[in-house]
Amino acid sequence: MISRRKIMDFQRARTKEQVETRVEEIVQACKSIYEEQGYDAVNIKTVSEKISCTRPAIYKYFKTKEEIMMELLKREYLSWKEELEMLFSKKERLSKEEYCLYLTKSMSHRLLLMDLMSNHLDSIENGTRLERLIEFKKNVALFFEMFRQYLELFFPNTSLEKRKIFEKSFIVFLHGLYPSIKHSPKQIEAMLQAGMNYQEPDFMKICQNGLFLLASDLK
Repeated sequence: MISRRKIMDFQRARTKEQVETRVEEIVQACKSIYEEQGYDAVNIKTVSEKISCTRPAIYKYFKTKEEIMMELLKREYLSWKEELEMLFSKKERLSKEEYCLYLTKSMSHRLLLMDLMSNHLDSIENGTRLERLIEFKKNVALFFEMFRQYLELFFPNTSLEKRKIFEKSFIVFLHGLYPSIKHSPKQIEAMLQAGMNYQEPDFMKICQNGLFLLASDLK
């Protein structure tokens, strides 16, 4: 059981480092509840119970559960950006096949991000204050600025128009991939009872092949 002193320490965060620690605890609690119980189970009450603090203490940092989820999404984008920059910065050139493989590997680490975007993005954005939503969009914009820079570096002979088409197609692919490769036990049971030939999707194969088709005009 967490001591009363620790609870009081949580509520009395003052320094920048303390605030960052508190926010991290809240976000990680939210992530844990979501992964274990699903979106509907996440709320300020369950998060407060997870880290043994009062709801008013959490409201100092986030006004709604959607704002916590948005912070989680923002961190996923930042982490993905760092991962891709680390991978791509070591390469002067990549073939189309290599580029799609690297992108696929990085996406295999972002299933949580794809899940939230595919299934809950509208709810998260609508339940978030405008200033928080703007901050999130700025971070997404930074990710795609990096994405465009490396796209131009690796495929200098591709026109700007075709690179834009690839980027837009990639965004649609990113938002729609998760429901195609992750199914609930109920969905699987329904498919089996309906006589469908269900096989566990191969994420790497589906993602890499899909990206390669989208990248047909890159050169």
